[in-house]
Amino acid sequence: MNSDVKNPLGTERKNKSNEAYASKIKGKKKSSALRGVIVSAPSALREMVFSAPAQLIDKYVDGYDPVVLAKLFGDEEMMRTAKSFFDNDLNVSKTADAIYMHRNTLMYRLNKIKKLTGLDVKTFNDAVSFQILSISYALKWRSNGKKQQ
Repeated sequence: MNSDVKNPLGTERKNKSNEAYASKIKGKKKSSALRGVIVSAPSALREMVFSAPAQLIDKYVDGYDPVVLAKLFGDEEMMRTAKSFFDNDLNVSKTADAIYMHRNTLMYRLNKIKKLTGLDVKTFNDAVSFQILSISYALKWRSNGKKQQ
C-alpha cells in the first residue's frame, strides 16, 4: 500500500490513518466481505470517510435499518458482486463477463442492493453513496465490536 498521498495542493504527507486501518483489518476474518468493498473504494474517498467525525459516520449509518445492513454487508457473494461492479466502472456487461455471471443474475443482485438500501448503484452518485455507506458501516461495526469485547 502506498503510504504517501498527494493532496490537491501538491504537497505530500504520510497517510498513517489508512496504514493503521489496513493493518487492523488484515487479521480479522469476520469482515472479509466488507474488506472487498472498502478496498475497491478510491483511496481519497476512504481517507475522507476515515477522517470524518464518529458522530457524522454514526448519523449516516443510523439512517439505515441495521438488520438490513448486516444482512447486506454480511453476504460475501453480494459484496463480491458490488466490488466487481465498481472495479468494472459500473459497466454491467464487463462485470458479468469478469465474474462469469449471467447479466440477468447481476441485474437481480444490483436491484436487490437498491431494494435493501434505496441506492441504485448503477448510477454514479448512488454508487459513491453506497461505497461511503459500506466504509462507514465497517468503521462503525468495528468500533462497536471493540466496545462489546
